[in-house]
Amino acid sequence: MYHKEHIGQWINMVSYQIKRSIDMIATKYGITGMQSRIIGHLAHAESIGQPVCHRDIEKFFGIRRSTVTSVVSHLEQHEYIIRQAVPGDARLKELVLTEKGRTVAMQMEQAIQEFDASLSGCFTQEEEAQLLAMLKTISQMLGGSSAHPCRELHKKQEDDTLC
Repeated sequence: MYHKEHIGQWINMVSYQIKRSIDMIATKYGITGMQSRIIGHLAHAESIGQPVCHRDIEKFFGIRRSTVTSVVSHLEQHEYIIRQAVPGDARLKELVLTEKGRTVAMQMEQAIQEFDASLSGCFTQEEEAQLLAMLKTISQMLGGSSAHPCRELHKKQEDDTLC
């Protein structure tokens, strides 16, 4: 019996493998993968001057309030972040990296760049460009952007066949 390979299955498997690899890198710095992603998000937001609150983390990562509370509390206990009152609204607390948090963010960024370079090394420049273009197309088609032309097509099709 013929078993067709499924694009989604491969993307899911590779995504999981990449996530596990990044999680393993994070453990070298004494944090979990989710903690590293939040630290990285805070570092990026800080670099562009954008304040981040608890609710912003919930929305950005699509995770529950209780999960954010747990992760943020751990990061605060281990002095990666501090919570600061937001001027004008005492209920809100801005999440701010400490020097220790910034150091780990830079280390993780460097490690992730090296990991990404190792992935890129598997492809020619043309192949990498094609892969990125295809992944962006899939992302747009699945809801990452309304600009993709087959997005409307998929809304109209009853059998949910992909392009």
